[in-house]
Amino acid sequence: MKFTKSIVLFSGCFFILNSLSIQAQEKTIEATQKITKKATEAEKKAITDTQEKISEKTKSLLPKLKTLKMLLKAK
Repeated sequence: MKFTKSIVLFSGCFFILNSLSIQAQEKTIEATQKITKKATEAEKKAITDTQEKISEKTKSLLPKLKTLKMLLKAK
């Protein structure tokens, strides 16, 4: 009888530990997905910000380039 109780107790403990392990894995996956999503959003924002800065710089340089071309043609 003690042996049967020990097996049942062991099985129950194993089941509980296995369930906790599965829950921990699920939480880890969820956290990883959230981190990945935030990192992707940050990367997209950084790319957009960089593109905007390049566009602004290009717009500010175009008049100077046109002026330089006119000066070169005048020589």
